[in-house]
Amino acid sequence: MRYNSSATHALLVGVAVSVATALAPAAGASVGDGSINGTYLATSDGVWAKTDDQYRDAPTVTSIWTVSSSCPNKVDCTGQVTSDQGWTLPLTKRNTFWVLVRDIPQWLPCPDGTFAHGTQRIMFYPLDDSGNVNPDSSSFAGHDKIFGDGGNCGRNQSVVLDLPFTLVKQS
Repeated sequence: MRYNSSATHALLVGVAVSVATALAPAAGASVGDGSINGTYLATSDGVWAKTDDQYRDAPTVTSIWTVSSSCPNKVDCTGQVTSDQGWTLPLTKRNTFWVLVRDIPQWLPCPDGTFAHGTQRIMFYPLDDSGNVNPDSSSFAGHDKIFGDGGNCGRNQSVVLDLPFTLVKQS
């Protein structure tokens, strides 16, 4: 059987172009290092808040965050958040989750007039307009959870407040 070298060459070039086109990023797709920087609107939605796994309304909290971060690779990042509420905290990213942890003194009012300490943990991940995880998105969703220490306010069990959280880039 004889091979037509011109036809074989044309076929191989066509396959190579098809594979390269399929693997290339779509036009307009951004390929970043995974960092997030800029000004964001942060919202903890009290309408869908849960306390101890039961829905209970809580105040919705919005704030403006100024975020700066750097990433040696797409999955491990460090940075800092400065909130217009007067605090600045470290920010870390592992895989797709960004995490911020904040101590809140006098978070939970107790029946005896004292207050219990709380630890706030905000975790969020990037989403596109369809609700799919997209590392290059500038919109994020997740949870704002505040944990009260067990034994506070005369309760053996800790109090957990869980609010849906969004972070949307402003500039």
